[in-house]
Amino acid sequence: PIPCVPCLLRLTDAFQYATQTFIPGDVGDKAQGQQVIWKETVQGIRSMGCRDTNDGQNCYKSTFTIDKSLNKDVTIEAVLQIQGQPLPIAQEVVDKMAVRKQDVSQSEVEGFKASYSDAPNFIEFGHDGYVPEAYTQQLLDVYLTTNYTTPTDFARSTSQFTISGKRSFAGEEDADYWVSCDHPSIMKPDEPFLIKSRVMRGTTPVNYANVVAKVTVSRADDPDGDILPHYFELKDDGSGDSGSGDETKNDGTYSTIVSPEDLQADDGFGISVMCNLLESSDAEWNNNNFYGKKKSLPTQASFTPYCCGTKDQKWNIPKSQDVTKLMRSSIASGAFLDPSIFVKGTDFGPPGKIADLKAEIVGKSEAGVVKLSWTATGDDWGRGTAQSYNLVYSDKRKGLMSSNKVTKDSKTVLSGSLEPVPAGQKMEVILKLENHHVPGTYMFALNATDDAGKVSRPSNVAKVNFHDGSPLVMHVDPHLVHGHAKNDLPFEEKIRRISKDERFVKRFMARIEKNKKTVRDAENNVMERKLKEKMGRKGTSVDRIMEKIKNDDVLRDMYKKKLL
Repeated sequence: PIPCVPCLLRLTDAFQYATQTFIPGDVGDKAQGQQVIWKETVQGIRSMGCRDTNDGQNCYKSTFTIDKSLNKDVTIEAVLQIQGQPLPIAQEVVDKMAVRKQDVSQSEVEGFKASYSDAPNFIEFGHDGYVPEAYTQQLLDVYLTTNYTTPTDFARSTSQFTISGKRSFAGEEDADYWVSCDHPSIMKPDEPFLIKSRVMRGTTPVNYANVVAKVTVSRADDPDGDILPHYFELKDDGSGDSGSGDETKNDGTYSTIVSPEDLQADDGFGISVMCNLLESSDAEWNNNNFYGKKKSLPTQASFTPYCCGTKDQKWNIPKSQDVTKLMRSSIASGAFLDPSIFVKGTDFGPPGKIADLKAEIVGKSEAGVVKLSWTATGDDWGRGTAQSYNLVYSDKRKGLMSSNKVTKDSKTVLSGSLEPVPAGQKMEVILKLENHHVPGTYMFALNATDDAGKVSRPSNVAKVNFHDGSPLVMHVDPHLVHGHAKNDLPFEEKIRRISKDERFVKRFMARIEKNKKTVRDAENNVMERKLKEKMGRKGTSVDRIMEKIKNDDVLRDMYKKKLL
């Protein structure tokens, strides 16, 4: 049948109120989630020195930095444990918490308040609103002071800190929000119907938001659109086409793959798609608002309707009037439905690509035992259950997918199973490699096949490195191993004993300094990358911390222990 274009137009008209609806910035800001700034587990046995800067009281201390872009609603969560004992009651063992500037003054950051949850060993230390700018991009210490009854209890205890904050938009307070909503023009077999939404506040991509797509099917038996639409959560998780379809994690682009099965329809001409933000993942989207707080629509044609739970009456203003702090929802758009997707027995697509395969060595290298884990893919992209998995490994990258093959019945599988499970569940197998060699690097990959014989793209490649160094040789004095007399002269003097040419000595020492600088620069790059992963890639505080690390060897050693 030919798609009903007027039906699609009617659906678009049904969404017209939403495409012309603006949302105040303070409402849009609530659609963000917390971003983790820092995580660290602090052991009591290694915190005995904390009392020296805490009035002689036992405490845990963790050092962190708040970036200017993440200084809103900063929250410090702490989970307490004591080895070999029941969970401690946080309200009973925590005397106080404080955040202090790491300098001579140790000035305390005001505004943090402690709260407790149903979990007995959990405490939350939160700051409502914005942390003052004077404390951003500075080294801060969180102190958790305890009153454990014995030193042994404190020594055997741990505190796991998780510090998070929400995005602030200093300098862009008046910038409009907008949400794009892109998808193919037709849904048909063997091509994923990928809905992608870009969330922006002015020129800034917004990550950690709650984004949902509203999809309504146009069909002959529902000319008035009475059948309820479908809602799909879009994710920014980088899980690939075996999951949400998202390519890059936390880049402000949210995705989901919609299958014809998800539409729960036996027929249809087309669909209408609109993306928008929700205040929380369980928020309700209805015709008047998206948060479940019902309001009637204004009757004046020149006025925009209420939306998204706002209680501000003055928001009911003509859309032509100057408005600040606004977010615009995406424009509703349509797509045709290929009639073949409704044919009974149609296979909609291949299994999705697995993007999170991990490999690790179990036991000694000589045993050749490796544990592999991944998230199961589906029958149609990331839906349903695949028919089978094909796991391969080799010590050569070339021809990997045609190398040593492992199936669910292979004798190399020591534990776990390659028996398919529904998409999204975790899978794990432990393999005993055949004829493996040490030292050596082995690579692993897998793909999935569905009941129609369609095969997914190969997964990411995971690898392990087998080493042959024994603990005895690694820790013995190399002079004893090689039979050389020990020479305690400075290295430069040792070179002079080998060569009397001073020019050679200077060139050799210059080469060594150059190599040292190369290693130091490489370490700096890794630390900077890991700091940006924890604190946000656009934060200027990372630059300031790195500047201090490069000029302070003590601080450098501290960060090396934490990050390298």
